[in-house]
Amino acid sequence: MTTLRIRAGLHKALEAAFRAVRLVVITTTALVVLGVLNVLVHTYLHVCPLHFARFEARAIVPVVYGLPLGGELFEKAARGEIVLGGCVRGELAGVCPYCHWPAKFRGDSPSPARP
Repeated sequence: MTTLRIRAGLHKALEAAFRAVRLVVITTTALVVLGVLNVLVHTYLHVCPLHFARFEARAIVPVVYGLPLGGELFEKAARGEIVLGGCVRGELAGVCPYCHWPAKFRGDSPSPARP
């Protein structure tokens, strides 16, 4: 009898664990999909879905890589003219002027002119 109770308890614990893992996987997948959609909307439609604002391709804030020597780059970053990207060059070339989500990557072709 005790063995059956232990097995039943173990079975319930495993079911709860699998439900928790399934919930984490579903939630993580949904967040990844939303993040990818957010980047695509920023990159190709030039719309910030977080602020419901449209921006021109020329308004994308450039990312500057490397060690910033002197105060000029820090001043530009403080004014929001550039974003400091760190010492190691990455794929990111520009960010949204509203929320700083990725909006342009190295190798992207320039966006077509909008009416």
